[in-house]
Amino acid sequence: MEEPTREMEKETGAETDLPETEPAAEQEEAKKAAEETKAAADVDKAAAEAAQAKAEVAQKAAETAEAEAQKAQTASEAAQAKAEAAQKAAKEAEDAAKNYANDAEAAKTAAEAAKTTAENAKKDAETAAKAAEAAKDSVSAQKDLAEAAAGAAKASADAAKAAQANAEAAAKAAEEAQKKAEEILAKAQKEAEEKRAEAQKQLEEVQAMQKRLENQLAKTEFAAKKVKVKSVKGAKKAVKVNWNKVESADGYVIEYAKKANFKGKKTIAVTADKKAKTIKRLSTKKTYYVRVKAYKVVDNEKVYTAYSAKKKVRTK
Repeated sequence: MEEPTREMEKETGAETDLPETEPAAEQEEAKKAAEETKAAADVDKAAAEAAQAKAEVAQKAAETAEAEAQKAQTASEAAQAKAEAAQKAAKEAEDAAKNYANDAEAAKTAAEAAKTTAENAKKDAETAAKAAEAAKDSVSAQKDLAEAAAGAAKASADAAKAAQANAEAAAKAAEEAQKKAEEILAKAQKEAEEKRAEAQKQLEEVQAMQKRLENQLAKTEFAAKKVKVKSVKGAKKAVKVNWNKVESADGYVIEYAKKANFKGKKTIAVTADKKAKTIKRLSTKKTYYVRVKAYKVVDNEKVYTAYSAKKKVRTK
């Protein structure tokens, strides 16, 4: 059959408006923008998990919008097919009206039906075009949302980086402060130890001096003490001596001789618990001189008192 002309369309009253389809380049651009959004969100994934999640949600929404755009495209193509079918039906109706004049009324009715179908197809195509446009707007909105999420992720990453830098600076400052404190503490401990050692040394010197003074005092005090001989009695070839006990004495020394100047003297040492001593193996009927002194061991040194007054005695 011949293709319908504009004149034929006017005669039959069948107008065929083909729906406008969305350019494939725009769909590709929307798809590419969604993919770029996803890639940008993936780059920020390591910096902020929360922002990455938002970017993934935005990506999924973009893919959903793209699917809706594809559906709208499919609906548009279907509407286009319906319009072409309606146009074909109108042409066939027009041919039928020419070939069969008697059936003009039926052709007219068929043409009107075809026109109605074409109008409906046109409406469907417009609806599909609007849906495609809405899908495009949705993709654009999702793209903006993804970009915003990517910006938030970058801001979070920058904030995390700044926080990490601040934490590192604080840690370094704390480490330096600790090191300085340790140095000060070590110095203070060393100085304290030196002072303690010096104080200990001085204390030991003072204690030693005090000990020497105490010993000297003890020596002086003990040396000043006096031993008093209570009695001296002669016996057969012996002499018995009694004396008063000297406080804190460690022992006594008895000295005896035949001469008053104690030339050729002899000595006998006795312990501190003794207050009497019998000197034996003396000569018979001889005169002896006897005296006693006490001693005390102070600082490993024997300190003696003065001798008591000498006593004269004759043996039997």
